[in-house]
Amino acid sequence: MIKNYIFDMGGVLPKSTMTEYMKSISHSEAEFTLYQEMTKSNTWVEMDRGLDIEEACQIFCEQYHHKQDEKIRKFVGNFRQSNDPNPEMEQLILESKNHGYKLYLMSNVSFLYKKFFPYIKSISYMDGIWVSCERGLIKPDRRAFEDMFHMFGLTPEECFFIDDSVSNIDAGRLCGMDGMVYRGNVAELRSVIREQRRAFRCTGFCAI
Repeated sequence: MIKNYIFDMGGVLPKSTMTEYMKSISHSEAEFTLYQEMTKSNTWVEMDRGLDIEEACQIFCEQYHHKQDEKIRKFVGNFRQSNDPNPEMEQLILESKNHGYKLYLMSNVSFLYKKFFPYIKSISYMDGIWVSCERGLIKPDRRAFEDMFHMFGLTPEECFFIDDSVSNIDAGRLCGMDGMVYRGNVAELRSVIREQRRAFRCTGFCAI
């Protein structure tokens, strides 16, 4: 019986994907390529594990021989602070909360989250927030899921995971948590959640 919905952040809650976001703030193809290289680098992964932001900026600046310092610092300093609102997702999350489900965020994200989370309204509805940089673990590492379950006292079989990464969904299933790969279709996700509500109505957990 599903009692909890666990949401990824990037690629799920904001309306724009990472690629769309980077394109929107880039003034040239070269600038877009720079941002792509940064977000796909090992340094970016280590930021998600908790690497200090200033230390990461120094690494990036040295990597590009201090020729891109201004762009690098601007990208990092203003990261994700211009997310498009996603009213459809916000409404779905609020509906789920009003039907008695607990909602959680599980995100691979650096300490930059403190700057841009306030711009994503859906996060304000969450009952708990797990961020990789605070825990030193990242999805799809099994330990990340086990840490999240322990942190909030959750039973994997009572959770449903929504993430845009196939590997993350597969890792969650190996831990006993079902889920779906989100492809930007809120209507599809709403259909899945409503079907689950109908299936559980006879249990007395929640009413439609």
